[in-house]
Amino acid sequence: MLVSGAGGKSLALRHLDDVVFWTRRPVPESRIAGAEIVFAGYGIVAPEYGWNDYAGLDVRGKLVLALVNDPGYATQDPQLFTGNAMTYYGRWDYKFDEAVRQGAAGILVIHETRAAGYPWDVPRNGATKPQFDLRIDDHAHKRLAVEGWITEDAAARVLAAAGQDYATMKAAAARRGFKGRALGLAASAGVRNEVRYEDSYNVVGVLRGSARPGEAFVYTAHWDHLGKSADGKPGEDVIFTARPTTRQASRA
Repeated sequence: MLVSGAGGKSLALRHLDDVVFWTRRPVPESRIAGAEIVFAGYGIVAPEYGWNDYAGLDVRGKLVLALVNDPGYATQDPQLFTGNAMTYYGRWDYKFDEAVRQGAAGILVIHETRAAGYPWDVPRNGATKPQFDLRIDDHAHKRLAVEGWITEDAAARVLAAAGQDYATMKAAAARRGFKGRALGLAASAGVRNEVRYEDSYNVVGVLRGSARPGEAFVYTAHWDHLGKSADGKPGEDVIFTARPTTRQASRA
């Protein structure tokens, strides 16, 4: 990924060491070229907490930088979000989805080991494996051209290139009323995919509720949580079968 700024200065971010990114669009190639970089705090829109990092911020066609986790964890304030307990808004997949809703071209979540709950090796190693996603219509508007992670050190260098201090920006982003900002930098990057489609037998069953039949609570587990015994009894190891759903796998 190449980051460029005023005066022709540029910053090269190394794949796996500084950044990892991919696309869930089932296309042979996806890229951003000269996309303006915008720091959007935690990348959260949470009306119930009175929080909107995108308020007054236009990120359409741009690359978003967003902090991992949420302001409650960052401040340890029990009155902010849910304090030390991370909410759904702190998850990287929420931040990806919100960036889509905001019209961004891409997003990089800033990795911090304590705030993420795992070291850089986790996103780094995960990016070298196929990325699974459900097959959807209109993927050009419902999936980002580029999504992924950036290390804390690399993010600090990007902000420094924009004349900003990472620690200062992070502290400000955890306070109500923080306003995100364009950094005066542009990013160019691309990925190439090998796309394949598979039938996935990962739906155990559906139990519809009576009060809210249109809503769903999803329970998931690794296959080995269910065991391998085809004739197991309730409470013991059992294999479940179901009609397949179609999903796609993209390998960058």
